[in-house]
Amino acid sequence: MLKLLMAVAAGQAAKSAADAAKRAALIAVAGFLGLIAMGFVVAAGFIVTLPHLGPAGTALAFGGGFLVLALIVLLIARPPRRRPGGLGYGLNPGMNVEAEAAAALGAVPNAIAKAPGTAMMAAFAGGLILALRLRK
Repeated sequence: MLKLLMAVAAGQAAKSAADAAKRAALIAVAGFLGLIAMGFVVAAGFIVTLPHLGPAGTALAFGGGFLVLALIVLLIARPPRRRPGGLGYGLNPGMNVEAEAAAALGAVPNAIAKAPGTAMMAAFAGGLILALRLRK
């Protein structure tokens, strides 16, 4: 009886492993196809932007955009820093974060006034910095 139960369990384990391998292969194929699709989306965006910015401007804009995305991914992926004295804040843990956010946002009005399109980028960067600070 024990041998029969062991055989059934081994068969189920083999079937589960085969199913997991099949799912992993299908996920890898889907990811590859998704990368190809994103390549076409980037190419279409490049073609649409080309008449407005010219060849050099479009290449610089797309290169800069991908560089910003890479830096954001690196910031998210880095390990959290250890603080030597506990949280490192006073009695109110959000106090330093709010002060840092206010100082960072207070430094950008001149840049926003010169180029109104940067307001969206500044708001995104401020929100990202605040979220990364609060996550730690």
